[in-house]
Amino acid sequence: MGNDAGTGLIRRRCSEFDVVLPHWLHRHRHRHHNNNNKQHILGILSFETAKTMSRLLSLYKSLTDKEVIRLRNESVTAEGVAYLISTDHHFLLSLACREKIEDLDRIALAVARLGKRCSGPPVLKLANYKDADKMFRKLEKFVSTTADLYSGLQSLTELEISEKRMKKWSFDNIIGSANFDLFHQKLSWQKQRVRHLRRVSLWDQNFDRVVPVMARAVCIVYARILVVFASHVPLILSTTVLYPQTVVVEEEDSSNQQQHQQQHHQFAKLWADCCSANNLTTSSQTKSQQHDDQVSNLSNKHVNNNVATRSRLLNQLPASTVGGSGLPLGYANVVIMAERYLMSNCASIDKREREEIYHMLPESLKRLVRSKLKEMVRRREDDFGDADIEWVLLGWEEEARAILRWLGPMAHHTFTWQTERNVEKQTFDVKPRVLLLQTLFFADRDKTDDAIAHLLGTLSCICKYQKAISQ
Repeated sequence: MGNDAGTGLIRRRCSEFDVVLPHWLHRHRHRHHNNNNKQHILGILSFETAKTMSRLLSLYKSLTDKEVIRLRNESVTAEGVAYLISTDHHFLLSLACREKIEDLDRIALAVARLGKRCSGPPVLKLANYKDADKMFRKLEKFVSTTADLYSGLQSLTELEISEKRMKKWSFDNIIGSANFDLFHQKLSWQKQRVRHLRRVSLWDQNFDRVVPVMARAVCIVYARILVVFASHVPLILSTTVLYPQTVVVEEEDSSNQQQHQQQHHQFAKLWADCCSANNLTTSSQTKSQQHDDQVSNLSNKHVNNNVATRSRLLNQLPASTVGGSGLPLGYANVVIMAERYLMSNCASIDKREREEIYHMLPESLKRLVRSKLKEMVRRREDDFGDADIEWVLLGWEEEARAILRWLGPMAHHTFTWQTERNVEKQTFDVKPRVLLLQTLFFADRDKTDDAIAHLLGTLSCICKYQKAISQ
């Protein structure tokens, strides 16, 4: 599907939101227009706003035709995903859909909180907004300039601290006046740069201008999710019937279209209310809590009945998974360390380093590693006897590399997923994020334990016999 066709589909989907927008919102347009002089700028909140924008842009980019095809043809069919999680593509795509809607839900709540600072209710013109790509490019520019401002302010702070030190050194005649003048010129240039970045970034933008654009973007992204995932969102009317030219991940049976259409309009109304004035501008803490609960119940009702949107999907992981056992990051660390040791000379790995990996394992996996190691040593003696040890080592190395070809990417994705969602880290990255289905969180623990035990047992044998050869 081309960009024009895609934009048309989103526009038609967005027009459905306009139908359920409260009509009384339009009466506030004139008052909202005349209060421009009273609007407040974002200021220091520009960084949190840019962070929310970057998450929204990342989600939007992950829903392009190219990324959807990659999800369907690469991520879902990856060897590690098929072996450790599931071969059921419908389940995997439903998992991806749930994660995206949950991410969008949190973004919508952040936009709603910003909306409380608006001087009047924002008016959303979804059906008349013809160029969604242009709007998202504008958001991306805001994110980029605000990220530059963030780094510029950090540099300015460092320069101002250095200036105080240099003034003291200059007073003590430690440095010459020429060096101080050069530094002062650099400091002056940095201040000018920061002032310029404040003007062109979100810092000097007002809430009444930024929040409606973000609210429109939220609705457009939601509409795109409806178009892309079709049967994986239970409430959706089949897009393959209305808009067959779009790229969707799977077609849906149209037998329940009437029920789905009714559910869709109910869901669309809730999303519209999320962006309407009585939610965005209320200052009551009680109403704010009710709004949060409403949005939580929204995804809980329409995405999957056993999912609470205010908690991550991780909270519903069964104990039979690596994530449900609380082990994904530890397992990922073990796999990455084993990968690094295998890529280097295993003979150089000392006993302390091997013990470091071993002590990172839970007791059940330690027992499994010992069992695998004994089995491999016995198999070597029975099957190979006095065969050339170097030939045996090549076989072990190939076994380890074969495991790492599919287990390694999942380990790296686990750390990437965690890093991308670190709330304490100020990041403005807009590229599509790693999905849970690409990580070890949903991996079957028994299969993962067996793969890691085989990997570590093989690595231990390689280290042992390589050292024997070198001696």
